[in-house]
Amino acid sequence: MRPTPCLLSACLLMVFAPGAPAEDKPADYLQDGKLANTLEIRDVQGGFAGFTGRLWTVEPSGRWTLSRVMNQKAEVEKKGELTKEELATLAKELARYELARLTSKAPGRPMANPHVVSIKFGKLDVSLTLGAGVPLPKPDPDNPKATIEGRYAGIANAVQQAVKGKKE
Repeated sequence: MRPTPCLLSACLLMVFAPGAPAEDKPADYLQDGKLANTLEIRDVQGGFAGFTGRLWTVEPSGRWTLSRVMNQKAEVEKKGELTKEELATLAKELARYELARLTSKAPGRPMANPHVVSIKFGKLDVSLTLGAGVPLPKPDPDNPKATIEGRYAGIANAVQQAVKGKKE
């Protein structure tokens, strides 16, 4: 079946219409040199002691904390502050992995001791549920939007790299 001119026109309108979604830009995440919202990434594994893992929080000002999560409690391990340049780099990575368009993903059935990665940024609150002991994949720098799991990994990695080696 050959596409008709009418069908082709409709497809082009959908792609090039002014209301069509555009790619994320760093400016979507950065306002006046600050993050537009607080960014929170929780990477936890279920187990006999509840959920344990890490929580990274980056405030709009660049102040950040790395906390150890045990059940519902978070204990701060490290804290520091990112420079405006580091916030700009982080915003580029958030745009690259399209944080604003990220969706939640979970298996179709409940499982014991899942690995859950949650990301909050303003009104966005999404989570990725993986099997017990299944790590996040490595982000694919050549194809950052290839998979939802890769996008979660890219965003988590960007935050970890931003705060890595920084001191209070």
